[in-house]
Amino acid sequence: FFFQAEDGIRDSSVTGVQTCALPIFDLPEKADVVTCDLLCCGLFFEPEIQIMNNAKRFLKPGGAFIPEEVESRVDLVSAETDTYGLRFDYLNRATVLPGDRLLTDTVLYNRSRFADDLSGWIDADVTLTGKTGGTANAIRLTGRAKLADGIYTGHTSSLFNPETIFLKTPVTVEAG
Repeated sequence: FFFQAEDGIRDSSVTGVQTCALPIFDLPEKADVVTCDLLCCGLFFEPEIQIMNNAKRFLKPGGAFIPEEVESRVDLVSAETDTYGLRFDYLNRATVLPGDRLLTDTVLYNRSRFADDLSGWIDADVTLTGKTGGTANAIRLTGRAKLADGIYTGHTSSLFNPETIFLKTPVTVEAG
């Protein structure tokens, strides 16, 4: 979303109209604020980084991004595969089911500040420590967005849902 001058939608400090994609035209003036819609965990199911990188050309010097940054975390889980009597271990899912068991610690693997020059790719190596033994059949991505100093999103039924991605080959996790 871009907040820009158009059709008299203006007050003394912020101008605004929203669009769901990058404009294919030049704006009559730079934007005070550039926002990104609700982000999914992990920053890879949608091209948020690439969009925000491109959006920088529309931002006034000293302008703001909302969110300012996004943090992404990963852990290994023994994820429930049966739902309503059907086996779903081939699709990722954006919900935690009652039978899901966390097997490792949760590790921060990425922090993307949209004002920075981001590569568009997330490349991270992480070491996960087993909290309990078991067979991990999935990774779980969680995250949050920093909207402003001291203001962070949590996860809700439609925002930053934990993303469970099933592994092709399960791995054995040992405690410690």
